[in-house]
Amino acid sequence: MSSPLIKSPLEMLYEQAGIPHMQAGGRPPMTHYMQPHTLGMGYGAGLAGSGQSVDMTSPNPINVYRADPTGRYGGKDRMETMPTRLDKTTIEEYIKAMRAGQSLGIPQLTQDQLAKMLLVEGRGDFGFNALNENNKAAMEKAALLNEMGHNRVASDFAAALYDKQQLANRINKPFQEVWNGTGRSGMTGRTGAQHNQRFNEFGYAVDHPKNAELMNTINSAYNYQEPEKLNLGANEYADPMGSYVPTVEQNKPGRRYAAGGSTTPFYDMSKLLIQKHLSGN
Repeated sequence: MSSPLIKSPLEMLYEQAGIPHMQAGGRPPMTHYMQPHTLGMGYGAGLAGSGQSVDMTSPNPINVYRADPTGRYGGKDRMETMPTRLDKTTIEEYIKAMRAGQSLGIPQLTQDQLAKMLLVEGRGDFGFNALNENNKAAMEKAALLNEMGHNRVASDFAAALYDKQQLANRINKPFQEVWNGTGRSGMTGRTGAQHNQRFNEFGYAVDHPKNAELMNTINSAYNYQEPEKLNLGANEYADPMGSYVPTVEQNKPGRRYAAGGSTTPFYDMSKLLIQKHLSGN
């Protein structure tokens, strides 16, 4: 007789919460379990016993309100009456990494699409689990974004957009269906197609006044402009605060790092790095 699978406390929390966290896509990397607040997750039904979310000590919180089309929670505006608290820094870093990858062929989701993803997923990491390491091109794009100064998880997220868009094109499925998984979630019971339907039907929450702060955060990150690069030596470049930091090659973390802390994004959008990537040298 095989022994039962032993679950960690956080895995049990996820299961109790009914979070769409592993939709037909396997287990996310352990960094997602180690410090969930750094990834901006919202926590839903089961944790508070009320069917709505509770705060897990996000370091830079932002309150968002999700759609409630059936009126389950009693709101007259078809919105949840209690907020879901996400991590603002995570949202900003992920969007900035996506925008920085435009020249690398990373799909550019619109502000409304990004907001819908956040509100439907209830997670500040847009429902991102892990980058497909079998996609060599996506892995290269993630590495290049990391060289530009974006942290590993944000870089992987942007590259995952590229990977999932390739898959969506290949099997002729909507991006949101592929993003959440083409199979059925063992936790929520929903398929990727049902997730895509929720994405389309629950999107009205984006325009609600309660989510004005969320849209301001998304728009600010979306339109962020990198600071003007100074003429520095070969071994240094300037971060947006004006201080000097080592080049990436002198201070590059391993891919499987603990996802703690925050790297100031957009250190260096060097054309040389992009040209190097495109040339294949």
